[in-house]
Amino acid sequence: MEILFKYDEQTFRDLEILKGHQDASVFTLFDKTLTEGGGDFLKQLFRSPITDLQELERRGKLIQFFIDKPLKLAISSRQLKFIDKYINLNYEVLKSNPLDSFYLRITEWFRPSNEYYLVETGCISLIQVLYELSQKLHQDSFPKELNPFTITQLELIEELGTDLKAAPKLSWKKVIQLDQLFRIKYAKKLKTLLEEIYVLDGYVSVAKTASERAFTLPTYEKSSKPILFAKELKHPLIEGAIANDVEIGLEENMCFLTGPNMAGKSTFLKSIGISVFLAHLGFPVPAKEFRTTLYSGMITTINLSDNLSIGYSHFYSEVKRVKESAKALAGGNTMLVIFDELFRGTNVKDAFEASTEIIKGFAEVENCTFFVSTHIVEIADEINDKPNISFKYFESELIHGELKYAYKLKKGVSSERLGMYIVKKEGIFDLLKSIKKPVTNT
Repeated sequence: MEILFKYDEQTFRDLEILKGHQDASVFTLFDKTLTEGGGDFLKQLFRSPITDLQELERRGKLIQFFIDKPLKLAISSRQLKFIDKYINLNYEVLKSNPLDSFYLRITEWFRPSNEYYLVETGCISLIQVLYELSQKLHQDSFPKELNPFTITQLELIEELGTDLKAAPKLSWKKVIQLDQLFRIKYAKKLKTLLEEIYVLDGYVSVAKTASERAFTLPTYEKSSKPILFAKELKHPLIEGAIANDVEIGLEENMCFLTGPNMAGKSTFLKSIGISVFLAHLGFPVPAKEFRTTLYSGMITTINLSDNLSIGYSHFYSEVKRVKESAKALAGGNTMLVIFDELFRGTNVKDAFEASTEIIKGFAEVENCTFFVSTHIVEIADEINDKPNISFKYFESELIHGELKYAYKLKKGVSSERLGMYIVKKEGIFDLLKSIKKPVTNT
């Protein structure tokens, strides 16, 4: 039984799973499907991450199969749309007795109908698709446990595809014959076949993305405590993204992350969340190696906005989000929790005190993994006695008056104070000083 991996819409938005900046998203990265049905199948998978190890490993093996043996099918979305309309057509099956067939021929000659056009086009499309499948797929094409088609569907493909072959035009007698064959004898099998083509299209699409971008399939650790290991992990939506390694596991289950603005903290946190999400789809991740235990779900707070429509300030939205996280943790679930800049919506003193207590509380939860970033580096002094917290930071360097970022994760706590430097560099103070007071008449 597949158990769903828990997430919410905030996490979906944070990680840009289905919708991101300028229509780029994790979904569009993988969606190279040929058919609308294949895209719908893929989107359904993205909406339903799971924690079923057996199914995740089966998906991974199927994707790896198509990585090793790329499958290129000359099938278009247009063909399958016609087939779908045709096999679900609410129109009487054409009759083959002499009187009815003669009447059909005469009426279609003088007054062509849309129904006959759909039948004819559907038959042609089916022949073309079946012939293409018969040339590319056979019963021995896949390992038995990975076969996306049922044996009966493969028999149907071989029986009809090689026999009929692809024909650009059909006689009216042939259309009648095929209509009876497709909508009576093989009606149920063809509907199932169509769904299986969409599944095939979806997995082939994922494999294509993995090959083009050198993504790797995750492996799943069987451990009572959460383990997360990644080698050369990147953000998949950023061209030229810098890779970083991640290792958090049996002894440390929290990463306390510091560093200046624009140094790469948020991008790094997103890359972790995206990869764990993909791993719970059984999909390849943007890393050279990726190992993880299975989590019950994930909570992220990266791009949290005000919710003024119901009276929530940014700070109160943050408080509500922390409370939601605490409730999820209280259920005993093994969760991945990511917070980017705790309590940025309040004053520094309150943010310091609240963040410190929240982080200490998180640190007591041993069966979950936490990534928390902050600008308030002084918090590190309050939590450095916790053996299960790993301290990491991103740094910047001032070269010839210009800030340079390496985007590489380092061990320790950031000591840089660049906020005032950036404000000065932008000339804001000088600009304010240059503003003349208005002359008043006395």
